[in-house]
Amino acid sequence: MNGQVVNRTLLLLALFLPTLQLYPLFGDEIHLRNGRMIGGQIIRETSKRLVIEVPYGKLTLNRDEVLRIVRESEADYLKDASDRVYRAGDVEEALNLLRRRIPLEPENPLLEEQLIGQLQQALRHWIGSRQLEKALEGVEELSTRGAAFIVVDRYQEQIERLLQQCHQKERRAIEAWNAGESDEAYRLWQELRSEFPYRAQRWRKPLGAAALRLGHNDLLGRRVNSARSRYLDALELDPELLPALREPLALCELERLRPILEQGHFEHADQRLLAALEILPDEPALLFHRAIIAEATGSDRAAAKIYSQLAGTENRAIEGHQYLEQLRRRAADRIQSGVVLEFTEEDTPEIEPTAEQDSWESIPTEPFLVHFRRGFDVAPVLESLQRNLQRLESEWFGNQQTLPREREISVYLHSDRIALQKRAGVEVVNCDGFVKIERKYGILLKQEIHLNSQAKLLTSGVIPHELAHLLLPYRIGRGLRLAPWLDEGIACNEEPKLLRRHRRRTLLDALQTGSLQSLIDLFNTEKIPNNDRGIFYAQSASVVEFLRERLGVIDTLAFARVYALKGPEPALREIAGYDTVGDLQLAWSRWLLE
Repeated sequence: MNGQVVNRTLLLLALFLPTLQLYPLFGDEIHLRNGRMIGGQIIRETSKRLVIEVPYGKLTLNRDEVLRIVRESEADYLKDASDRVYRAGDVEEALNLLRRRIPLEPENPLLEEQLIGQLQQALRHWIGSRQLEKALEGVEELSTRGAAFIVVDRYQEQIERLLQQCHQKERRAIEAWNAGESDEAYRLWQELRSEFPYRAQRWRKPLGAAALRLGHNDLLGRRVNSARSRYLDALELDPELLPALREPLALCELERLRPILEQGHFEHADQRLLAALEILPDEPALLFHRAIIAEATGSDRAAAKIYSQLAGTENRAIEGHQYLEQLRRRAADRIQSGVVLEFTEEDTPEIEPTAEQDSWESIPTEPFLVHFRRGFDVAPVLESLQRNLQRLESEWFGNQQTLPREREISVYLHSDRIALQKRAGVEVVNCDGFVKIERKYGILLKQEIHLNSQAKLLTSGVIPHELAHLLLPYRIGRGLRLAPWLDEGIACNEEPKLLRRHRRRTLLDALQTGSLQSLIDLFNTEKIPNNDRGIFYAQSASVVEFLRERLGVIDTLAFARVYALKGPEPALREIAGYDTVGDLQLAWSRWLLE
């Protein structure tokens, strides 16, 4: 069995060899008695076993299989790591490794020259991508490292010229705002966010205030749809504006609703009200119109429940039109009070540093905006995104367009797994992608997909996996959270057969060694484990595959929704036809062995 495991490991190493060359963390050489060599980082060792970290996971070897071990010194490791990262294009990480190496080799004068050269290359990246704060820090380091004055001055002049352009446009925007020229101020702040993307956070609040003022202007001019669009724009820029636009936005929603009600399209009108109540919960005028629709469609019990809520503990009489009149009055008061946003020379928005480190090029492919490094062949990624989105929308949503096309989804193709992990801000073990979604007050602020551009199965495996994560909230309900095993199991089943077969082999090996969890323990796992991560994915994917084979895709997704709402036992009884998790364990185990 041990020889079989090692042989499989060596086969996988051969498959992953192109990827392995990009990762500098695996520097120890483990020579086996059968003549093979494994490159990895020894993370734990005892008198009987070695645990080695390799790109696809962890490998355990028996000591008697090992002939000898060649270990790298820290200086050698840093030299090898910085060279590899530099060749891969991640200049900033190469700089960090080189800085760590210099104190270990004080007698090597060439290292300072190498650092100055790489620092200049990083400066060109930072200046080209308008990362001005980072560029200023780089110039200061360049000066302290003893670079020639003429070189330091050249970069300093470039940065100061860009800062002057930024400040001039910013002053024009502030002057336009103070003069009441909201359109011009909005345009200038938008241009600043586009031209200096790494400073974009600096202008979110001013831009949100300008959008709010423009919304008020549109509402006064009875341009209801335009006003609503401006208000939603303001909320996405600055969710803290909600109290200032609550009543005007509610009035917009009701004005847009009126022709739909007059035509008798009650179901459509109710859907719009539900969407509005997600942003403006408990708004009396919106609730009253829901009660009217419920009565009109014969849902007296639902109408009575809403009327009871509106009457409150005093059980006062419901006079529906008073809610609309109160709403109009409050909206008028809000508009009359205006939008306050003052600037002074001393009190300007602070620059917020950004975590982004690379210079990106961008290509839109609706609804995605794909960011990638210069020179990367992005065409296969664009094709895979569109093809897999269409496939998932067809299989999961009956060909209905799911992702809102008016809001772009940023896709970042990072240089390698190290850069991806750094962007995640948390430890991402052996991961080639993740999805980031941000909401506030029910408003969708951001949807991002982050990918390792060097992933071996990027277009066939990683992209469909991450798209499944992105689409799942739209399928099961945006306010629901899935258990990790179910979330990852569904995503893994969208990967190609090659990966699914590999996971099945991993599962069968774990079954023979007794490493599998019971399904009860799997269902109770609240966080994906770093240890035995491969087994967790394999078992989760297998259970979902079993359910899909018996229920079909749509009912499996319905199972996921009930599971998120009520828990495993109700989902098993109502959708899958099993009374307990133990019954599912028995059926799945038989299927797995067959």
